[in-house]
Amino acid sequence: MQQSELEGKDYKIIRVVEGIACQEKANDRPPQEIDARNDAREQASYLNADAIVIHKCLSIEDEAHCVASISCYAKAISIENGDQ
Repeated sequence: MQQSELEGKDYKIIRVVEGIACQEKANDRPPQEIDARNDAREQASYLNADAIVIHKCLSIEDEAHCVASISCYAKAISIENGDQ
């Protein structure tokens, strides 16, 4: 969901969630932003969020357990009054 789609709707931010896509080995498939976004959606679902608003995705090289990774940060939101 885009921030602009929330205009005129009653919603609350539950909390910020992070989604991660990790390339564990050099010969694995490179991390994909869509996988990190989907992981953020999954994290939000554990909070019973109705939607997420992606804030930013970052590529990270040489992380502890990953050759490369992408992290996406998003606001998990609850939409009030059936405005979904």
